[in-house]
Amino acid sequence: MEIVEIGRQLIYDRTKRFSPNYMVCASNLIPILSFINGWTPAPAGQVNGPYFAGTLGALKVYVSPAMAAGRYIIGVNGDDMMSSVAVYAPYMAIVPTQLLQYADGGTS
Repeated sequence: MEIVEIGRQLIYDRTKRFSPNYMVCASNLIPILSFINGWTPAPAGQVNGPYFAGTLGALKVYVSPAMAAGRYIIGVNGDDMMSSVAVYAPYMAIVPTQLLQYADGGTS
């Protein structure tokens, strides 16, 4: 927890505005997190790829199979895209739209 709090301080000191609110980590860190005071695991559900594991203090913790063992990142996800360091979107649905017809009869 000390290392995570030092990371939180560094982000706040450098941005002078933001404190991290999420963490993405490798799956082998979850057993370690369970021993830390302030860890609240998410309800057990069906795990299929990246998943929400719980909260560590004020940080939402997500597990990603793409992370190397022992690695994690912490970051800020604000209310708008300008205050987000990264957008974590492992699944984005593609929704088809209808064709657009112009006055000359052409469609695209």
